[in-house]
Amino acid sequence: MLPTLGLAALQAKKEGNAAVVTSLETVLRAAFEAKQSTLRVEIQLLNRMLAADGPEARHALLDTSQGQEGIAANDRYFFTLVDRMQGEHEGVDHKVRGAERAARTTGHRMWLSIGMPGKGEGTEEEGA
Repeated sequence: MLPTLGLAALQAKKEGNAAVVTSLETVLRAAFEAKQSTLRVEIQLLNRMLAADGPEARHALLDTSQGQEGIAANDRYFFTLVDRMQGEHEGVDHKVRGAERAARTTGHRMWLSIGMPGKGEGTEEEGA
């Protein structure tokens, strides 16, 4: 349901229908908050930190009672979540770097197969 509402909001935004966008965003926000309230406290804290505007706001969240509760809950599982996210992020970075490297390698192979610009068949330097 939420992805469908999100797509509908994007479509309304494209069409310039501000009233529909506002209504759908209100519904999406309410649904997100309802879902958020069912999550474990450390996941709620992590979600709030991800949504925070900058490092200062994230540090401020940690200083609240909810932040302290999220950190301390379930044998400090919050830090396990952060470590896991960093590992996943590094894995994605590694995959992206691998794909970029493969694209460069393919590009180099193509370049080598057609020859260097200015050299090879049909150039003045060929007979030199």
